[in-house]
Amino acid sequence: MLKSLAHPQRIKLIKNICGEAAEDELNSIFEKAMSFLTVDCSFLRVIELFYLIDNLDNIDFEKLERYSIGQRKIKIVKNNNDLNSAIQKIGKNRIIGFDTEKKPSFKKGAPPNQISIIQIANDSDCYIFQVKSLKDVSPLLKVLEDINTIKIGSGLSEDIENMLKEFGVRPRSFLDLHQIFKTYLYSENDIGAKKAVAIFLGKNMKKSKKMSRSNWENKDLSENQIIYAAEDASAVYDVFKYLINNYPFIINTLPKWFHEKAKIQSCITDLNKGIL
Repeated sequence: MLKSLAHPQRIKLIKNICGEAAEDELNSIFEKAMSFLTVDCSFLRVIELFYLIDNLDNIDFEKLERYSIGQRKIKIVKNNNDLNSAIQKIGKNRIIGFDTEKKPSFKKGAPPNQISIIQIANDSDCYIFQVKSLKDVSPLLKVLEDINTIKIGSGLSEDIENMLKEFGVRPRSFLDLHQIFKTYLYSENDIGAKKAVAIFLGKNMKKSKKMSRSNWENKDLSENQIIYAAEDASAVYDVFKYLINNYPFIINTLPKWFHEKAKIQSCITDLNKGIL
């Protein structure tokens, strides 16, 4: 645990969250270990969060319950009538889970294929947009460009680059879980969606390489493809929701634009109610 707090940037972060006296209080805690019960709860939660993201070796994924999307309804969107209906419902959400899939290219030297599907999840639904089947994707692209809709994902750099290259849009208001842990919380571990689900949700998210490298341009996706795609977008949403509910101070570490666009207090309230 001491190692988790040794990073100078983390000491600075603790002082920002808990006040200037936090460093002295930290020293006092380790001198008088039995005084934990008298410490401010937020202080202990900061320590707990650091400990969790720094200690992944003890996780036995195979013993964890399998992750699922829960009671969400999966909606396949392959025509523009369904697209417009989906966008209207998504537009009511300030925070959504996001991911993309594309058909892999197995031929050496061949250019990469374009995005095949885009997945968006909220608390009640997961939408799988089959981009290749849609005549006009502009309503979906507007969501990606909307600065007031926060998109949560993991490892987003390639997705954002592809969307800019393929659709000519500049995606905005994207939060990358990997970046939150690595850049804002100074994790020495690379924590993607699967590890985050294990750490915070106590579930095993199945990430089959065979499924990830399947043909996402199929007109009719297989049941396994649909489940895989839905879980990718839902998992990042669920992890972020868990973080906000259990470690609300994490908001203090996020970039300034998030504070400006998310209307923080109402977002926390809505996440607690499960309506985002």
